[in-house]
Amino acid sequence: MTDSASAGDRRFGFTDAELVEHPTVFGPDLFKDKVIVVSGGGSGIGKAIAILFARLGARLVLCGRKPEKLEAAVALLRGVGTDVDAMAMSIREPEEVESLMERVWSRHGRIDFLVNTAGGQFAQPAINFSVKGEEHTSNLPPPLI
Repeated sequence: MTDSASAGDRRFGFTDAELVEHPTVFGPDLFKDKVIVVSGGGSGIGKAIAILFARLGARLVLCGRKPEKLEAAVALLRGVGTDVDAMAMSIREPEEVESLMERVWSRHGRIDFLVNTAGGQFAQPAINFSVKGEEHTSNLPPPLI
């Protein structure tokens, strides 16, 4: 680990490049050809998880709200040799979720795993949350994704 990497490139002390190379106990084909959807896959924990799944042979579909972060993640993962697709969307919008699912089904015909890391944060004590803030951080409507 180095301290010279930009903050945007770090995931819990590791740069993206370090995550690509970091030793793992898992076999390289553990998720070979499995279709994995990662919401929030353009940054943070979602991107770190996507990097590991890519190293383990998965075919990835990333989604998130920020196209520029998704594009950067796709470029990184394709550089590792991964079959990856991404869609800018919000998991809070049923129509956008439906569009994502249609895209995944038309391209891959299935979803083997879903990793939902999309979410928001409000840096404040929970007692101070508004109803809307609480709903945005804890309400995960299962029918959507």
